[in-house]
Amino acid sequence: MKRNISLVIIVILFNVVWLYGINYTNSLFLTPEKEVVVDKTEKVEILDFEGISYKEIGEKIDKHLEKSSLKGKGKYIAKSAISKGVDPYLIASIIIINTGCDRVCNFKTTNCKNVGDLVGGKVTCYDGRYTKYDKYEDSIDDLVNYIYNDFYSKEVKSPYDFYRSYGKTTNWAFKVNEKMEELRRS
Repeated sequence: MKRNISLVIIVILFNVVWLYGINYTNSLFLTPEKEVVVDKTEKVEILDFEGISYKEIGEKIDKHLEKSSLKGKGKYIAKSAISKGVDPYLIASIIIINTGCDRVCNFKTTNCKNVGDLVGGKVTCYDGRYTKYDKYEDSIDDLVNYIYNDFYSKEVKSPYDFYRSYGKTTNWAFKVNEKMEELRRS
């Protein structure tokens, strides 16, 4: 009987020490510097890619779009891509290479608001070949969904691996890859 009581006491002491250790460990990570105060009505969304927030990536992208009609869309591009699990630099690079919007956007982009050479929509423009959008954001979302569904979900993530399926050339893949690296470095 004495042996059972001492065993129970040891188990209880072990549990108390273990619980105290958990609370102590958690309190180490909840320092006031890391505490986040948020307006209760605001939905908190933390999106990052490779340890960089979507806002920072968006600012990098915006530097390359500042002379075009896509000015200010960098954060939207980054947020849309990251939320779907797609490399935001890839999406931004495809948009820049397809549209020329690092300088002045091409006619198809400004008139159709089509940033990804997307086809098959109900409303078309540019001789009926490309989908026409009311907003750039819709075109960006469709491009992200297309890249995700047709390539990323199949573990095909490099422009060199999917340029043929996207209807492009190796030169296009090279330019997209080069632009991705340029965006990362900026």
